[in-house]
Amino acid sequence: MNRSPLLAIFFLPFFLSALLPSCTFAAQLSALEIMQQVQQRDTGSSSTAEVEMILISQNGSRRVRQLKLFSKTYELFTSRSIYFQAPADVHGTAFLIRDYKAADQEDEQWLYLPALRKTKRISTSDKGGAFMGSDLNYADMGSDSLDESTYTLVKEDMVDGHPVWVIEARPTTEGYALKKGYTKSLLLIRKDNYVIVRSVNWLLNSTRMRYMNVMELEEIDTIWSPTMVRIWTTENRTTIHQTLLQTRNLRFNVDLSDDLFSLRQLETGY
Repeated sequence: MNRSPLLAIFFLPFFLSALLPSCTFAAQLSALEIMQQVQQRDTGSSSTAEVEMILISQNGSRRVRQLKLFSKTYELFTSRSIYFQAPADVHGTAFLIRDYKAADQEDEQWLYLPALRKTKRISTSDKGGAFMGSDLNYADMGSDSLDESTYTLVKEDMVDGHPVWVIEARPTTEGYALKKGYTKSLLLIRKDNYVIVRSVNWLLNSTRMRYMNVMELEEIDTIWSPTMVRIWTTENRTTIHQTLLQTRNLRFNVDLSDDLFSLRQLETGY
């Protein structure tokens, strides 16, 4: 059973990598096989990065947040931790996710809020909520089992001069749709490296839509990595909020302490 970082990559671009199959093989792939290739890319044993998150309201006001991100793969799961460094009102806030490889085991998430001096476990029912005021929800931070959606190859297209597949993804159950907060998604995947470079999500029980666009894509240590991503939410075709993510100092296969992924470290900070 496969798990795929479908929406987690919007916020965690340094976990992406690529395979480079021949064009003949790529042309024969079905929608599910394409998604399996997205899921199977080598992401390295660990990674670290600095991220600037810019939150932009409908009136144009901006809030800028500085984050430090870590990832490490273990035998049964991958752990990812996010430590908020600035500004002062979010300093010390930290987020931890344990993403299990087994398709039937749901990821675990914890959020530490220093003002309350309390670590909160994010329940399944809460994963549709906005993550730290951004255009992402908590469910976006984890990985998805490929079994939880059906995939249809809609067409082939071009994005910034590169051929892409356009794939429609639909949740297979109402429960999964409630968890993700989407009724369906369109994913635009580059043929040469299997990076999802654009997406559109129809929000559940809403007239709102959420878009993602990879603005900058770099090959770092042979791994294709989105280093500038824009995510925005619209209502009646009007943008009501957007999030910009700028990744810097991205490194793969680095030596990371297990302590970075512990609840104790979450509360003491990085």
